[in-house]
Amino acid sequence: MTQTYTRVKESLVALLQDQDHKVIALTGKWGTGKTYLWQSVSNDQFGMKAASEQPIYVSLFGVRTINDLKLRILQNTYLKDVSTVQKLMKTGGNILAGLASRFAGFSAENTALIWLPQLTKGRLIVIDDIERKHKSLDIDEFLGMLDEYSETHDTRFLILLNTDKLLENTGVWATLHEKVIDAEVVLDPTVSESFDIAAKGNASTYLPEVRAAIMILNISNIRVIKRILKTTKRIADATENIVDVPAARWVPSTALLTACHYRAVENAPSFEYIKSFNQFSHMFDDKNGIKRDPIELDWDLLLNKLGMQIADAYEEIMQQFLQTGLLDVDRLKKLFESYKKEGANSEALTKQKEFFKAFWWDVNRSEDDLLSIAREFLQIINLLGPDSISSIVSVVEKLGDAGLARQLLDTWLLSIESRTEYQNMNEVQFDISLREYHPDVIKKLNEMRDEQQPPLTLVETAKRIIENSGWGERERYTLRNSTVQLYEETLREITGDELRRFLSIHLEWARRSTPYDENFKVGTDNFLVACFNIYSANPDSRLSKIIYRAFEANSLAGKLEPPTPT
Repeated sequence: MTQTYTRVKESLVALLQDQDHKVIALTGKWGTGKTYLWQSVSNDQFGMKAASEQPIYVSLFGVRTINDLKLRILQNTYLKDVSTVQKLMKTGGNILAGLASRFAGFSAENTALIWLPQLTKGRLIVIDDIERKHKSLDIDEFLGMLDEYSETHDTRFLILLNTDKLLENTGVWATLHEKVIDAEVVLDPTVSESFDIAAKGNASTYLPEVRAAIMILNISNIRVIKRILKTTKRIADATENIVDVPAARWVPSTALLTACHYRAVENAPSFEYIKSFNQFSHMFDDKNGIKRDPIELDWDLLLNKLGMQIADAYEEIMQQFLQTGLLDVDRLKKLFESYKKEGANSEALTKQKEFFKAFWWDVNRSEDDLLSIAREFLQIINLLGPDSISSIVSVVEKLGDAGLARQLLDTWLLSIESRTEYQNMNEVQFDISLREYHPDVIKKLNEMRDEQQPPLTLVETAKRIIENSGWGERERYTLRNSTVQLYEETLREITGDELRRFLSIHLEWARRSTPYDENFKVGTDNFLVACFNIYSANPDSRLSKIIYRAFEANSLAGKLEPPTPT
C-alpha cells in the first residue's frame, strides 16, 4: 500500500477505534480508491471478528425512501449475520420469520424494521454512494436517521463521500458536514499511487509507456486507469503477432482517447482536433493570418508531451472502438504492419525530425542550408507518407522556393502510384477539413481510393445500410454528395423489391425527429424533394401512386403536397 493510502488508513483506523466518533466521513474524488481503502481496513480490523461484530455495508445507489435504506441495511445484516437474525426470529414471533422468507424479493414489511435497532446496536454501518441516491430521498430524513441511530441506538456510521459530485450540490455537503459528521479523513492519492493500485499484478511490457502517459494526463482516478489498461490490453492482444512495434507509437494515443472518452482529462482536446493533429504543421502560429486559439496551443502542448507527432487511422479505429465496443481488427493489423515497416524507415524519420527542428529553432542554419536539406528528400521520397510530404512542402514554400516545393510534391504523387501500401486503400474519405494534407495530396488519395473503391450508387448505399444495420464513410460520402436530380433519376430507374427497400429506408430516415448526422440530412432532404417533384409532375403516373401510397403509410403524405400559400 502506498504512502498516502497508508497514512489515510492509519488515520481512519484511529478514528474507528475512538468510540466518541459516531459518524465518520472518508472523502475523496470519484475513483480514487475509497472503497478499496475501506476493504483493506475492514479485512485488517474486522476480518477475525464474529459475524455479529462485522460492519454492515450498504449502497445508497437508487434508494428512494428512508425505509428503502433501512430495509437494505436489514437485508445486508441478515446476509452477513444469519445466526443473530434467527435468534430474533425465535423470540420475535412470526413477523420476522415471514420477513426472512421474503428477503430475496425485497418485500419485507415495514413492521419488521422494529428489529433493526437491535440488529445494528454497537455495529458499524458503512454507507457508500450517497451522491447516487435517488432524488426523492430527502436529505433531512437521512440526517435524522443517522442522528437517531447514532445517539439513541449506539450505532456508528462510516460514510464514503464522493466530493466531486457532492460539491455540485453544496447544500447537501454543507448539511452533512455541519450537522452530522464528527470526523473526516480525506483521501487524495498521487497519480503514481493510483497507477500502482490500478496496475497491481499487471506485468505487461507496455506498462512503462502507460504509466508515463497517465502521469502526463494527470489522472488519479483508479477506475479510469483500469479502463485505460483494459483498452490497451485489448489492442495488444489483437496485434500480438505483429512484433517490433514500439509501444510509444500507439500507447499514448490509446491512453489519451480512453481518458477523454471517460471525461477524465481536464480541458481535454476534442476528438476532431486529435484526429487532425500534426506536430509540425501545428507549429505555425497563424493560418492565413488568423492567430491560433490559445486553447489549441494548450492542446498542442499536451499532445507534444505525450510524444504524439502525427495522428493517423489509429485514432479513428480507437474512437470507433470506444464508442461502439467494436474493434476493426483487420484494419488495426494492417496499420500495425505499417508501423513495423516504419522501423526500417528510421533514417527517413530521423531526417524529417532534424529538418523541422532546424527550421524552427536552429539559428545557425541559413535558409539555403534548409533548402539543401529539403532536396535530399527527393532521394527518399518513397519512404514519406502524406502527412510528411505535406509538412515538408509547406516549410519549403515558407522558405520561398516554390519550384522545389512543386518538385517534391509531384515526385511524391507519382511515387504512390506504384507503392504497395497504396494499392489496397480503405474506403475512408480523405478530408481536408480534418487532415493537414496538401490539397493535391488529398485529391490524389481520393482519386486512387475511388479507382480501387468506386463510389457507391444511391441504391447500393441504401442496400448496404439495410443489410449491415450501419454505415461507413462510403455511405456517408454518397449521401453527402447526392443531388435532387440524382435521386429523381434513381427513383425512375428502379422497381420491385429494390424500389420498396429504397423507399422504406429513406422514409424511415424522414420520420426521425433528428437525423443520424448531417450526411443523412442531405440525403433525406434530396430524397423528399425528388419525390415531391416526381409526384407534382404527374400524380397519376404509376411511380407517383406508389410513392404516394408509401408516404401515406408512413404518415408523410403531406410532404408531397404543395405548401399552402400564406
